[in-house]
Amino acid sequence: MTVYEQLKQFKAKYPMTVSWRLKQHAKIIEKHLNPGEEVQYAFTAQKNNNPLDVITTYAVVLTNQKNITWTKDYWILLQL
Repeated sequence: MTVYEQLKQFKAKYPMTVSWRLKQHAKIIEKHLNPGEEVQYAFTAQKNNNPLDVITTYAVVLTNQKNITWTKDYWILLQL
């Protein structure tokens, strides 16, 4: 299952989640995955309470090797 499909699945499970640019976020995250790295869980989040603020929408991916948080302007990589 791709990162985008997992983000869509999360969004379907929690429909009140505010998130934008899922396809673009997923594309960049998949670009930064290492060979053999498996996505364990993917979800979307927003840093503030304004649903129209697209800059603070994040895609968070937990893998078997690291955690990735991605937004339009930067990404955060946390090694496990």
